[in-house]
Amino acid sequence: GDAMFRAAELLYSRQRYDEAEPQYAAVLKQGSDTPYFEPAQYKYAWSLYKQSKYAEALPVFLAILGRDLPADASDDPAKALAAVPPAKLGVAEDALRVASLSFAALGGGKAVNDYIAAHGEPRYAVLLYQALGEQMLKRQRYNDAAGAYAAFIALHPRSPLAPRFQGQAIAAYRAGGFVDQLL
Repeated sequence: GDAMFRAAELLYSRQRYDEAEPQYAAVLKQGSDTPYFEPAQYKYAWSLYKQSKYAEALPVFLAILGRDLPADASDDPAKALAAVPPAKLGVAEDALRVASLSFAALGGGKAVNDYIAAHGEPRYAVLLYQALGEQMLKRQRYNDAAGAYAAFIALHPRSPLAPRFQGQAIAAYRAGGFVDQLL
């Protein structure tokens, strides 16, 4: 496991992601009890992402979030991440950010809904919509941000969080000058 992990790290550092990917996968096959499992899982997800294999990277990043986020994670990304142990915080923050970017590359809020329909809803699903919307706002992709918030509402129209997401969708539309879409 040590040798495979170090080989993968060397390949990854040389941006040979397609070659690093199977090395990391081999470490993961040894099981979660090995000392290299968590760093290999993280870098495996990144290797996939760097090759634009977003659909393949997503379940790996989401598995990291499932492991690292507390069971009672807040629906606010900042609060949820604040509850992650400090040693795992950077990985959890990065996993949420890159999962959001992967969903964006796959179609935004609709991609989140499609993923949930195919794989079930993770306990931290609200964070995925929120983080996707925030990432799109940071990139000034206002329509995509609004779409992320609207996708939550489409899947959870009776949720007590729906009004908050509706307000965020409206604010994103307004920020992007899409006033006509509000009428």
